[in-house]
Amino acid sequence: MRPFLQEERSALQRGERPEWERLCTELRPRLELLARLRLDRRLSTRVDPEDLVQELLLQLVGRQLDPGPSGEHLMAWLRTALDHLLVDLHRRHVGAAKRSLDREGPLDALHARAASAHTTPTLAARRAERSRDLVAALERMPADQRGVIVHRLLEERSVRETAQLLDRSEGAVSVLLNRALRKLRDLYRGSAPTGLVS
Repeated sequence: MRPFLQEERSALQRGERPEWERLCTELRPRLELLARLRLDRRLSTRVDPEDLVQELLLQLVGRQLDPGPSGEHLMAWLRTALDHLLVDLHRRHVGAAKRSLDREGPLDALHARAASAHTTPTLAARRAERSRDLVAALERMPADQRGVIVHRLLEERSVRETAQLLDRSEGAVSVLLNRALRKLRDLYRGSAPTGLVS
């Protein structure tokens, strides 16, 4: 996330709607990808990551948090709130023995839904497809490479935090991230439909 200008922080703290809408639009793609990566596969027929992100952004706007100078407070809060939503969903759907998740099939209509009022169904479907392709590429990566991408780029953790989480030196994390990004690019290009990746 880019650093916030003082005027932007002030506008967010005052609860100005255009600033919150801009922020939500900026955060949505990254949060949807993070939600897709963290969502239990057994819940994929019942829960749409886009709906999770919508709920998360509604909570964010309702709280009107100070994002901090570089957005670090905001990203930490978003990671924690997403984790809480996922735990609640897991308890509700997997923990409840009402209906077997194995009996449900994919919901094709789910991917055609618009992500927001400002997105056409076609754009939402394309974004969901690209997101699924990216998640599939990430899942084919070794765990350490996938972890460094998720921690550094999606969760926006510092190199130091990522190094601690992966039990590596900060220099090793930087090298691992470069290798992981090259591998991800190659995997994504191999799985993406023609024309989506240059």
